[in-house]
This record gives sequence, C-alpha cells and structure tokens, in this order.
Amino acid sequence: MKKRATDCFYFGILRVIEFLVLGMFLLFLFGIFCERGVYCKEDNDSMAIANTYYLKGKEFLLKGEYQKADEAFKKAEEILNKKSSKEKERRSLRKSDSKRRKISSKISPSNLEAEKKKIETILEAAKQAYFEGNLELALRLYARMLRKYPTDADLYYNLGVIYLKKADYLSAAEEFKRAVLLDPSDADAYYNLGVIYENFLNDKEEAISYYQSYLKLCTSEEEKKEIKRWIERLRREVR
Repeated sequence: MKKRATDCFYFGILRVIEFLVLGMFLLFLFGIFCERGVYCKEDNDSMAIANTYYLKGKEFLLKGEYQKADEAFKKAEEILNKKSSKEKERRSLRKSDSKRRKISSKISPSNLEAEKKKIETILEAAKQAYFEGNLELALRLYARMLRKYPTDADLYYNLGVIYLKKADYLSAAEEFKRAVLLDPSDADAYYNLGVIYENFLNDKEEAISYYQSYLKLCTSEEEKKEIKRWIERLRREVR
C-alpha cells in the first residue's frame, strides 16, 4: 500500500523526537559522567560508528527521506544497546586528586594521617550517596569538602555531574566553569559544557566555544575529526 503524505509527515515527527532523544543519549555516553581516560580504543571506535549513523540519520531526516533516516537511527541504537551494559559501570564520579588538597599546616604530624583518612571517608560517602540516588546528601558532602579545599577542581567537576543528574543544567554549567577555571587542561569539563549549552541551554554559539576548547586538548585524531564535523554542523545551524 502506498503511503499517504500525512503518514510520512507523522512518521517524520516521530522520528524527529526519536533522533533528538538518541542524539542526547549518544552525547552523554560519549562524554558526560565518564572519568578521563576510561574509554579504550574499541569503545571509541564503536561510539564513532554510532555517531556516523546518527549524523546520516539526521541528514536523511532533513531531506525528508524518513525510511532511510529510520534505518540509520536504528543502526546507531543497536550499537549503543550493545555497549549499554558496559557503560553503566563507567558513569562514575571523578576521584578527587589529593595533590590538589593542601591540608592545613596547623594539623600536627601525628594527626595528619587521621585527617587524610577522614577526607577519604567523606569522599567515599559522597560517592556512595550519588550511586544510591541520594543526590542532596552527595551535594552537601562535596560542598563540605570544598569549604576546606576550595581549589580542588575535581570536586567542582563532581558537583557538575550531580547537577546534571538533577537536570539542573545552569548549576551544572557553573560548576564545570569553576572546574576549568582552576584546571584549564580539563578536557572533560569543556566537553560537558559544550553538550549542556548545545542541548539544554539553547546557546549553540557558546557550545561551539567550549567544543573548540575541548578540541585543543583532545588527543585522539579520530575524535578530533568527529568534533570538527560537529562544530561545523552547529555553525551552519546558527547562520
């Protein structure tokens, strides 16, 4: 039976919704909630392939070729589903770098180890609270640590991750900005800022700026190509 124009229209609307959800999911798997350096080459290759199908799907969608778009999105989704069981364990908070914490000189040498143990206990409790879904407790514990160690960029990064989980995107952006202010070499934070501004704060020009900062720090040639293509796509959209 031949499809009517209205059928194609509604099919297209449904695919627009699906592609938006898939696109955000793809971006989050690629950068958000992940510790620096946790992806191996196989993971990066899979993500690159999924991203290629996703971009092809979008191109078909814009041309009105809904059937081809549907096939491309399904292929991207299949790749992501194969990876999903592994990715769940990789969405972890970043471990705070002890080198960034300057323990007060007022603490006597005899109490130094006790203080270090106390710090690790609080950080572990914050991480546990996050994975158990007690986000408010996790926020309070990290905020408590920041009052003592306000120059620890990883703590701000983790706050950003928690605010993302809470869908508080403005607060997440502010925390990632603090992280890069303290550590300008934090590629992950720049990437997350790009994703936030592109997908949630509706500021593609700002997103481009952060993706460009990420690009300068990115070490993977394959990933650089993908990010450059992504930036060009955004530039076309803001013209």
